[in-house]
Amino acid sequence: MDQNVFALPTTRLSRAGELWEDHDYEGLIAGVRSRQPVDSIAHDLGRSVNAVRARLRYLLPVEVRACPADRVYAAAEQAFADEAYDWRKTILESPPPAPVVRPAPIERRGFAGLDAEELGIVAFALAQVGGSDCADALSRVCEALEEQPLSLDIAVGHAGRWLRRRGHLLDGPYDVDLAGYNWLANADGWRTPRTSSRFAATYDYGWEPSYAAPRDRDSWQPWS
Repeated sequence: MDQNVFALPTTRLSRAGELWEDHDYEGLIAGVRSRQPVDSIAHDLGRSVNAVRARLRYLLPVEVRACPADRVYAAAEQAFADEAYDWRKTILESPPPAPVVRPAPIERRGFAGLDAEELGIVAFALAQVGGSDCADALSRVCEALEEQPLSLDIAVGHAGRWLRRRGHLLDGPYDVDLAGYNWLANADGWRTPRTSSRFAATYDYGWEPSYAAPRDRDSWQPWS
């Protein structure tokens, strides 16, 4: 006898892609109750093996529907052993939603708890007061500046405006932001944030610069 007579067809499945109807589910349940292999059930239904396995999982009770793939058939055997198993009701049931896990809010204290604007103002104020008393605090502020790059721009802006009000930026070609940054960079305890590349060049800015009005536009420098 030809050994291929009972071989499963290799051509396109007759009902692949069609909607599942009641008789499909009933045939699936009957196949499991008779301990028929999944590939054989798939052949009888004209479906793919993967489609049968997926539908078999849908028919499981909600509490075991998420079991490992290699336990689906055994779980189905146990569930379908009850002749009164109501698969029509079970297939419509959905597992409860996963619990919402809300992580505890991150509480930041000290300088790290300030927003960008507040941090920039504090950095400028500490640099303005200056001296060794503020050096440690300013150093810690610079660490916080790395987490909020915008705060550096705010501190630089305050420093530039302060220099202008004090008469240091009245004349001459200059970059207000660069002047403000370099003034900050000469404060005791200042450390340039690693995240900033705008102000790569620094120069020595006298901590107590002369307040005399510039005498010559061409020779004036903002740190003199």
